[in-house]
Amino acid sequence: MNWKRITILVLAVAMLMISVTSLSAFERKGTTAVGVRAGVFMPLYNGDDFTLYNGSNQPFLAGWDFGLEARRGLSERVAVGLTFNYLKTYDDTTCTDNAGDDFYSSENALAKLTGMAFGFDAQWFYAPDWRFQPYLLGGVGIDMWKVEAIDGGDSYKSTDFNLKIGTGLFVPLSDKVGFDAQVKLTKDIANLSEDFPAGFYGPDTWEEYNNRPFRGYLEVTAGLSYFFGGKIDTDKDGVEDALDACPDTPRNVKVDERGCPLDADRDGVPDYLDQCPDTPSGVKVDPRGCPLDSDGDGVADYLDKCPNTPSGVAVNDDGCPPDADADGVPDYLDQCPGTQAGIKVDAKGCPLDSDGDGVPDHLDKCPGTPSGIEIDSTGCPIVKRITEKITLNIQYATNSYEPDDVSKQQLDSIALRIRAYPDTKIEIRGFTDNSGSETTNQTLSENRANGVRDYLVSKGVPAEQLTAKGYGEDPAYFVADNATPEGRAKNRRVEIEQAK
Repeated sequence: MNWKRITILVLAVAMLMISVTSLSAFERKGTTAVGVRAGVFMPLYNGDDFTLYNGSNQPFLAGWDFGLEARRGLSERVAVGLTFNYLKTYDDTTCTDNAGDDFYSSENALAKLTGMAFGFDAQWFYAPDWRFQPYLLGGVGIDMWKVEAIDGGDSYKSTDFNLKIGTGLFVPLSDKVGFDAQVKLTKDIANLSEDFPAGFYGPDTWEEYNNRPFRGYLEVTAGLSYFFGGKIDTDKDGVEDALDACPDTPRNVKVDERGCPLDADRDGVPDYLDQCPDTPSGVKVDPRGCPLDSDGDGVADYLDKCPNTPSGVAVNDDGCPPDADADGVPDYLDQCPGTQAGIKVDAKGCPLDSDGDGVPDHLDKCPGTPSGIEIDSTGCPIVKRITEKITLNIQYATNSYEPDDVSKQQLDSIALRIRAYPDTKIEIRGFTDNSGSETTNQTLSENRANGVRDYLVSKGVPAEQLTAKGYGEDPAYFVADNATPEGRAKNRRVEIEQAK
């Protein structure tokens, strides 16, 4: 039988036991535990073909391991204990390789090995509040070994001092019973006594570990423990620790059945700390048990209708700063505190002036006046809207469509009048005399109209207020006789008029 299979079987049975149990309250501190364990151990031997006086054989194989133990919980993380294990195995005269992980069979044995292992160890639990609690183990021990010849011959003994390290997994099955699986390595470090003659089992006595078939061993076991005692009331509140939901309650503080300090108003702050013991249900409180006052204005948050009032600002019973003119801007921010009722104000508490012309909206008869336009006391532009037709007889330079300096002065004034009335749409019309071809004159008239439009745009007139169109030498639009220089000059013109 292979010891690995036994180990897997033991662990499988253990996990089945764990899976069908539920965890009850478990406290390690102050408890005493007694337990039994079983499993296998494997001697850690010295190489192949361990030579005997009459040939060679495989040193001792894996064998049975049975134990008893008693432990005391010093805290929730630490427990110390005394252990006793009975170990049994055989060698095998038919094995000449490293078969130490095979389980023993006495059929081919030359010798039987038994041991009584006494130990003292400490366990440190990484997470004592987990369902599955891993731990580390360390300790010392004394092993009393006995080797007997199978043929009924002599037997000899050796007593050793050793060190132990290991790890395990503890699982409480209830508040009284626990299971654990453990792997432990024992290393013999000093021989206390032995009576092996040279050649009985090995080339020499067992005083020197180099002459032995093994120097230590590995144990893989599972155990069950029963816990008793441990009903400790650390904080002396009348509720034992195993049931105490608040185990660190100060002395002389009244507690409920769970061991927690009384909290009459259920605000999360116990009565002995609560400076505001009658807080209404559901109200958030500070560490003193008083309703939160986030802005420090003296009105608790649950009553405060203005919870973000700056420090130092006076408030009313609702926690809001006064607003004498009721314009929605509190007095401490209001730069226009006497605003009449019903007038819309800005963030400073002053009447709105949407177009920024200095006349508030409630007095402004022309609320959409563009910036930079001179206005009268009613907020309306001083310049007049273009209602007439304006004719420009521009003196153009050769091959140029840019207005001359005289016309630009006139256009500057026109631009101001157009900008002052954003709702006005203006049409710019270009005309020529009948000199040149019809196609050339059409293009010329369009370019001159566009030139005026571009100039007006450069002076701040929004392009969407302007349209430009060329009419060429259309006879329908002549205003003078093309037979004379004077007449032709009048026909070469640009007209500006409000679009219909």
